[in-house]
Amino acid sequence: MKRSIFLVIVLFAVFIYSVSAEASREDIFFEDFESGDGGLFGTLDWEWGSYAWVGGNCYGDNYPPQGAYSGTHMWGTVLAACYSDLGNNSGYDTCVNGNPSDDSTLTLTVDLTGYSDATLSFYEWFDLFLNWDWAEVYVNGTVVFQHCGSGFVPPSGWVYQSIDLTPFTGNTATIEFHMMTSTVVNHAGWYIDDLRVSTGSATPTPGPTATPEPTATPVCINDGDVTLDNEITAADAQLAFLIALSAYSPSFEEACAADCNGNDEITAGDAQQIFLTALGSATCVDPI
Repeated sequence: MKRSIFLVIVLFAVFIYSVSAEASREDIFFEDFESGDGGLFGTLDWEWGSYAWVGGNCYGDNYPPQGAYSGTHMWGTVLAACYSDLGNNSGYDTCVNGNPSDDSTLTLTVDLTGYSDATLSFYEWFDLFLNWDWAEVYVNGTVVFQHCGSGFVPPSGWVYQSIDLTPFTGNTATIEFHMMTSTVVNHAGWYIDDLRVSTGSATPTPGPTATPEPTATPVCINDGDVTLDNEITAADAQLAFLIALSAYSPSFEEACAADCNGNDEITAGDAQQIFLTALGSATCVDPI
């Protein structure tokens, strides 16, 4: 029992440290793709939508994700089946893309004018037939990240990736996810969720915004579901901690959910209680 309590304390300490490191950063762009495609443009195999694996068009083993990293929607190649045998790769284990124009490409354009640093991050599920099929990320025509060579390892979970965009600040950055495939074995595909571009530098002064129409005040529910995705996870505790640090401005519903003990004050104690709730060892105030 003591060992379990110690493990929870250690995990929470690591969580608090990682949240503190992120608290000073702010989003330039973020999409979990639940309400739309995020303004991204996909060619050939890239698709956005609700994910539910069906299978088909598969010539070999495949290892699809159980679901999106968060929510139910994401981008993928292809969403519900194995990707196409397009024959647009540049040979076995070359790691040099001879013709990027015929790739399956997912594109995001983000304005980095006025920023002195930026980071691209995302969660990915990568199931391609390496070393024949491979993928890479371009920024303004420059390769900044690759999946190529080294042999195939079946995926066992979503993986967090982070890429420094600082060399591209001061201008508009065009970010492209490229995938190339052979004409033989194919697997489930490449899936992208929770795509973010963040910065630690000062934000350019925004232009005037329209005054929103008044809305009715919703019911306050102190249940710990801060991300409002109908489940309580470590992500809810992380967002509650950011609110406690005044590093995130919550909506009415987010603030109510973050007040886990229902005392009309959001503190690190609420974040810890939500984290323990996610582990199944505590509960928040019952919803109204």
